[in-house]
Amino acid sequence: MATLKPVYLLSGSDRPKIETALARLRTHFDPSAVEVLSGVVAGAPEAVASCNALGLFGGERRLVVVEDVDGRPNVDGRLVGGWKAADAKTVAEYLEDPADGTVLALVGQALKPDSPLAKVCAKTGDVLLYDAPKEKDLPNWVA
Repeated sequence: MATLKPVYLLSGSDRPKIETALARLRTHFDPSAVEVLSGVVAGAPEAVASCNALGLFGGERRLVVVEDVDGRPNVDGRLVGGWKAADAKTVAEYLEDPADGTVLALVGQALKPDSPLAKVCAKTGDVLLYDAPKEKDLPNWVA
């Protein structure tokens, strides 16, 4: 089995790449051992509680996926309802002693590498940013 890190942060505008990365991560877990939360509804304390909870099915390995950690677009296209600095601090405290066999996958749309959450995740896990090419770069990207 592959050695997995305790946390992965996936973000960017290239949704197909993010979905592919999540699908690859899911292959390491029994489907019944995967829990998906919404970051708009559940904050970091709920995500950490899910990581620390014992799974009833799927063996010892668990995956907790939290989508939309930086919010969802409102009618103006601005992201609202995302995690704040206190949530990043909660994740940092959890990552000091993460649950064995549990992986926390945080998914966003526009997180920057210098955001508090990205800095926390980079210390013990991976930050994977997938941005689609800008319109002006498409000809070179296709070539």
